[in-house]
Parts: sequence; C-alpha cells; structure tokens
Amino acid sequence: MRLEAQGLTDTTMLVDFGSRTATVLFPRQKAYQKLGTGPEQYFRVTDAEQACPDWQKVVRRQMTCAKVGNEAVDGRKAVKYEGRGASASGSPIFVWIDPGLKFVIKWEDADGGAELRNIKEGPQPADLFAVPPSYDALKPRKKPTGNVPRP
Repeated sequence: MRLEAQGLTDTTMLVDFGSRTATVLFPRQKAYQKLGTGPEQYFRVTDAEQACPDWQKVVRRQMTCAKVGNEAVDGRKAVKYEGRGASASGSPIFVWIDPGLKFVIKWEDADGGAELRNIKEGPQPADLFAVPPSYDALKPRKKPTGNVPRP
C-alpha cells in the first residue's frame, strides 16, 4: 500500500503487508527510513460487517470493539467501528472499513486521524512501491551529550 501525506509532512509511506514492514519516504530530503511495522490503524479484514476479530488481532492488546453503523467516506461505502483500549491514552478510536476493499479507509482518535482519498483500484506500476534509487537512508540525529567545549 502507498500512502501519500500532503501538507506539512509531505511524506509517503510504503507498507508491505506480507512482511509487515513499512518505509517512509521524505521527498524533500530525497531520503527514506525503514520502520519495524506498518501503522496499526490500517489493516485488512475478512468481512467488513464482522471486523472486530481482525482489528483485535492486529492491535495485540486487550480492547473492546463495536460496530457503530454505515457511513460514506469520500463517496465510498464504509462500515464504522469504535474501539476502546487500543490507544495508549484509553480514548476511543474509530475506523471506517470499505467492504469492497476490506480495508480501513479512515480512522480518528483523540489525537487526530487520517482518511484515504483518491483511491485507485487496479494494477499499479511497481516503481510506486519502491524506494527511488536516488534516495539515501535517513541517518538518526545524534543526541547532544551535554558536554560543552571549553575555550
């Protein structure tokens, strides 16, 4: 899956569900960073009408889940769910699952949310899901040691 965040962050996330890994691209810096896993908010379901077991399996911690109803998201049919206990703060998380895609297309919690738009189903060019060869691995910033040089 390819997620493009536009605006302040201007990043692209490449998620490989098979290997459960993700890579973030930083186009402005022509850099990338590998992550251990993809975002928990985005997961596949077997059945959008019965998505709680799939969500609970992805979160890997005790949570309650309830179907809230049906809503449209960016013109697409979606089933809305509420989860409690999935966030560190304990606040509820809401997800909207597209029954055709069997995938979360919107999520919200107390800290914010995201919505997939301009969804394009069908074959996509492989280079959309690869780190461009001109990108370098993002190097972690060094933490200040607290030592101040003496004159």
